[in-house]
Amino acid sequence: MARDGYRIFDSDTHVGPDALILEPYLSAADKDRLAAWEPYRATGRSGHVTYTKGQRQYRRKLGAAAPETTPAGYMAGFTGVKRERQPSPQVDADPAARIADMDYEGVDANLTLPSGWFGTWTAGDDVALEMAMYRAYHRWMADYCGAFPERLGGIVLVSARDIEGSLAELRRWAGARWAWAVMAYAPAGMPLDHPDLEPIWAAAAQHDFAVVLHTFTVMPPYAPGG
Repeated sequence: MARDGYRIFDSDTHVGPDALILEPYLSAADKDRLAAWEPYRATGRSGHVTYTKGQRQYRRKLGAAAPETTPAGYMAGFTGVKRERQPSPQVDADPAARIADMDYEGVDANLTLPSGWFGTWTAGDDVALEMAMYRAYHRWMADYCGAFPERLGGIVLVSARDIEGSLAELRRWAGARWAWAVMAYAPAGMPLDHPDLEPIWAAAAQHDFAVVLHTFTVMPPYAPGG
């Protein structure tokens, strides 16, 4: 599929995950901790389950004095993205569906990142739960990307609030075929050049991981220090 000798590498493609996909990768104790997040549980139109603690909303349109209060008013003028066809709704659950979409697009490899909602764990006080969710994500990534290891890769998630636990995860997955990069989740107000994170960057360099930065506007992680 290479073009003129070049492989097409998409370094910013997202892969949910639907929280239900991760449940089999959580221990009973992890699921008990997750029960405390029930008030923040949300089910989208597609049926995917996410958690929304830490979410921000932007309701004021440019030039307006007050925020828009009607449910869809803020986005009423958005007509959507023009596509030749819609992506498969199964891409987060079935890696073969993602590969089919990649073939249609002419893409050789995807570096998959968790979608915006997954930074929600930085907005809570339960760091043990945060780490449990990252570990579950990694185990799922090993299965998901493992189906097409030459074409699908992912990132190791590390918590700025648990450096030792994060280093253990980083070392655990160093050399794994699916683990191509590392991304730090930091709570709001903590910059990514904080000295506490230096061991993470040193370990990333030692194990030849790329470092990924991806911030969001409506869910954590916000812009560094945001």
